[in-house]
Amino acid sequence: MSSLSNRTEVLARMHEAATAKLPLLGILQFSDRPDSPATYLPNFIGLIAAILESAERPCCIVLPDFKGVSIAVSALVAISRLREDFPTILREHADASFRERVDHVIVHPCGLIYRYDGFFNEKLFRLKVLDRNESRSLPVTEIARLEKTTRKRPKGYLTSDLDQAQVTILGSLLGIKASVNRNLLRNRVLLLASRGPFIEESGIWSIQATVFDQVVRRPFTDEIPIGRVNESGQLLYLDSTESVGEPLIAIASRAEDLAAHCCAIKKFQKRVLVTDVDRLARDLRAYDSIVENQRTIFLASESQRESVRLLSDRGCEIWHFTADEVLFGLSAEGQDSPFRALVKKASNSQKLVISTLRCRDENLERAAIELNEATKSGPASDNSSVLELNQALYRVLTFCADFLGQDSERFSLVGERLLRLARENLQTAQVWLTPDNRNRIGRAIDGLQLVIRGFVEPSHTGKGQVLIGDLRNNISNHVAVVVTRRDADPQQLRNWLTSSGVTAEVYALSDFPQDAWFDHIVVTSWPGWKKFDRIVHQYATDRLTLLAYGFEEEWLNAYRQRCIRLALTSISNDRKMQLLGLSIAESAVSPNDCQVSESTAAVLSFDLTAERFLTRHKHLAGGQPDSNANDHEEVLEATYVDFVGATFAYLTEGHKLPVLNAYISGQSSPGKISLQAIANLKSDDYVMFRESGDSDIIRFLAEDEIGKEAYQRYRLMATRWRTALVKLGRDSRQIWETLRTFGFSRHLQTVRGWLSDDGTICPQDMRDVRIIAGASQDKELFKLLPEVELARDEIMRLHVQAGFRLTELLLKELPRKMRLLAQGETKLDLGVGKVWVVRIGDIDLSVSSRRRSQVNRLLWDAGAA
Repeated sequence: MSSLSNRTEVLARMHEAATAKLPLLGILQFSDRPDSPATYLPNFIGLIAAILESAERPCCIVLPDFKGVSIAVSALVAISRLREDFPTILREHADASFRERVDHVIVHPCGLIYRYDGFFNEKLFRLKVLDRNESRSLPVTEIARLEKTTRKRPKGYLTSDLDQAQVTILGSLLGIKASVNRNLLRNRVLLLASRGPFIEESGIWSIQATVFDQVVRRPFTDEIPIGRVNESGQLLYLDSTESVGEPLIAIASRAEDLAAHCCAIKKFQKRVLVTDVDRLARDLRAYDSIVENQRTIFLASESQRESVRLLSDRGCEIWHFTADEVLFGLSAEGQDSPFRALVKKASNSQKLVISTLRCRDENLERAAIELNEATKSGPASDNSSVLELNQALYRVLTFCADFLGQDSERFSLVGERLLRLARENLQTAQVWLTPDNRNRIGRAIDGLQLVIRGFVEPSHTGKGQVLIGDLRNNISNHVAVVVTRRDADPQQLRNWLTSSGVTAEVYALSDFPQDAWFDHIVVTSWPGWKKFDRIVHQYATDRLTLLAYGFEEEWLNAYRQRCIRLALTSISNDRKMQLLGLSIAESAVSPNDCQVSESTAAVLSFDLTAERFLTRHKHLAGGQPDSNANDHEEVLEATYVDFVGATFAYLTEGHKLPVLNAYISGQSSPGKISLQAIANLKSDDYVMFRESGDSDIIRFLAEDEIGKEAYQRYRLMATRWRTALVKLGRDSRQIWETLRTFGFSRHLQTVRGWLSDDGTICPQDMRDVRIIAGASQDKELFKLLPEVELARDEIMRLHVQAGFRLTELLLKELPRKMRLLAQGETKLDLGVGKVWVVRIGDIDLSVSSRRRSQVNRLLWDAGAA
């Protein structure tokens, strides 16, 4: 039997196993558009749902895309579990609600009254006719129609018509010819996801089934009640009402809320589906609490492999779905489903070809060689002066590699400015360089000078000519050109191409559309491996081309090798069979058929020195904090964050910024200002800075409320415990061990957070402060404990008020500037002060040393025109 036949047979067996576990796969149909026909769920959704039902260990499902998957899987599992448990739920409900041979009940919707006489076997119960020695038997599902009452009229008789309510899909699946009282519902599926997007997306879905010989299609949320997990780990319906019943699907927006709920209920009672892998990978304590108590699977995309690998190290199994596993059983007609984007990406990934269009420029190639040799043989790159020099030099190199021929005047102006900055950096760093390296860098700068002057004269550079020639000869109908320069104007390039007689859609890298499909994509220059990887894993085409000089082609080849080495290890084919309840003997292929070898998947460092400097750091323009800094100023470790437009920042570990995503999407709640540190920020987050200074906006508004001096007094008192904490040392584990001997019961991560986050005002539990005072032998802090607690409560009150106030100000001012937000930094005047709203473009996770005056504030790029 051929290998293809073997794989087909295995996939067929997997699908059969999933259908046996979940019969609803052949009953329910779904649609994600009002004008789209409802379709049965594809086979891969059944596989994921079956894994969620049976996996004993946490499992991460890696897909090209997982939009809509959490909706379908959670609904399928939630209804299946309810269907299985419903007879037991009804009996428990009856036992708890009605006293046999005592209570009268009203039967909905007819309104007739009987006496409840209890069950006489597992499937039937009795209703006694009042004032007569007659009883009628009804199936257990009819319990759902009963309500306790003190009424005696209108009396029901033995042959009375009990009438039927409007039929529903959920009711019919449970055997009820009526709508389902939500008091009878039980939650069995929990989600860790962003609540707003999930609710918005599920709100346009519909569900369809044949109900009593009639095809019924209804809104998804009308049939499947959705709720949330609150801060205390309790389940509530979305309208915040509590009832005896529970929402079929409950969403937690925070890992700690979900962990609290998972720990509070019976072990492995529920199924947990996580779509925010990155967030949970940063909170391993919550991860442990969730997976140790409930069956859990994660949904991740291929671009999230770093977080997936962290979970794998924690014992999570990885099932990397192949294109064959996604596409199995799907016909061309069946691909118009809620998962059309996922299916298209899987198809493109199966056929994807990445190639180069080779360009030449002798001066640029020579400069690249000199820079590469200088960085290879130079001093350790953690020297901040050398690091800034290298970043400045590679920025000029990639700036030149980006240029195609449009707006040569601006290219010359910005290029000369960047070269001047590079020369200044060389002057600062030369004490750390050998004469040979200084000479190499000097030759590279001279070569780049020639490039900039040479590129200004013709209307096309060598790279521009190659692009135009390729577009003229291209037989593809739908071509996209992606420019990687952060300040490039797509419309300007589009006009330049049109003037050259060719047309193409042009996008900035940061604004490349999601779920758009092209016959061919051309990337104009190497953006660094992480950004290129992001383009690759969007699978927007099956033909991706890099317009490349020789050194860019080398970077692409290094990326290919890196991808091979860093490929995620997937579970074996035999293990997949086991997860679906099949015996290993039924596997028709080798156990390792679906595995990547451990040696191939090993995490290796990138072997191309230059790549470290291809994260295109911006540099400070003159007159900003760093340009006139005192040499004796305190130096802090900080992370570089690049914003769309001309701005950037260096953020220290504990500094928190207001994240405005909810306000941009319209999902905000009064007072709910999300403050996040660098570890929780990601690309495309909208964050806010004060126009001047590094004080956060919440503190500024609190100071405005009672005066800066009064606020400072409260703050000093509330943070008095820190003085005692630092007496114990600077090593978090050492402090933790010391505190434990005094009865401290919190996690090591709590102490780490106290040390790294200056924004922590005071521990919530004053017993922790008392333990710190005792461990440090700080008698004064013991005496001040009541005042510390009072100051803490006052600070928290002021911050809550500031949150409400900021919400009001933002909701008033943001709508006026909404169109500008995606284009770059946007200034808002809140009345009490001015702020900048910026969108994160990229985060360089490496840490560098920066002066205090340079961190935690918005900075402007020297190269901006």
